[in-house]
Amino acid sequence: MKIIVAVDANIILSALLGGKPSIILFDGEYQFVTTKFTLEEVKKYLPRLEKKIGVSKEELLSLLEDLPIKAYNRNFYRDKLQRGKENDLSH
Repeated sequence: MKIIVAVDANIILSALLGGKPSIILFDGEYQFVTTKFTLEEVKKYLPRLEKKIGVSKEELLSLLEDLPIKAYNRNFYRDKLQRGKENDLSH
């Protein structure tokens, strides 16, 4: 059974830049998940990445789609949001 790991926009952006997450994301030991909202957030930064690393937005979109990350829409986790807020240990 794979370990499920939630990833945020920073991890995804780092993977697109070729950082360490790009290696870890392809480790078959884990199943990476995120939200569709997070992927939309990442897409907003693609023009910046395009300029920074000289790769076209289309290529970056292709790389993004190839990342082994399962994205869930809000309907999937909506009922869990309140429970998550109640269990928030940061406060």
